Amino acid sequence: MLKKLFLVILSIFLGAAVAPMYAQISCLNLLTTLQDSATNIEESGGQILFMQIDNIELKEEKSIVYKLKAGAKYGIIAVGDNERITNIDLSIADDKAYKVGEDKKTANFARIKVQPKYDGLFVIHVIASNTIEKSKDGFFGLLIVRYPQAEKTRID
Repeated sequence: MLKKLFLVILSIFLGAAVAPMYAQISCLNLLTTLQDSATNIEESGGQILFMQIDNIELKEEKSIVYKLKAGAKYGIIAVGDNERITNIDLSIADDKAYKVGEDKKTANFARIKVQPKYDGLFVIHVIASNTIEKSKDGFFGLLIVRYPQAEKTRID
């Protein structure tokens, strides 16, 4: 019950912060999806390091720089809002722009597993490859997960 109340209050706050000249769509379903995913990941031994919701335009590329440690197992997950975004692509590159992973499947969910060979800054790229007809933007969520070394885990 508290979870739903928190999500409702957060969605009201976020809705009030946007100027009325923009079309409004709720992030509540996306927030719920991210929270459910984070719960499943944490319960299976993974650790959420980063979670973000952002707006993205059709064919736009959003990037985030994140420091990863050598030998650690990471999962990078991007999820489209399903209200407007219908296909989301994801890639990760090292500080020399060498691509170390990507997911360009036609889906509203993208994931990459990576285990860096060295400590460093990595650039995560998210692209809204497709939207519903007549929509030029939407929302996406991004998760960065670290998994334990000793056991095999899967990214859901």
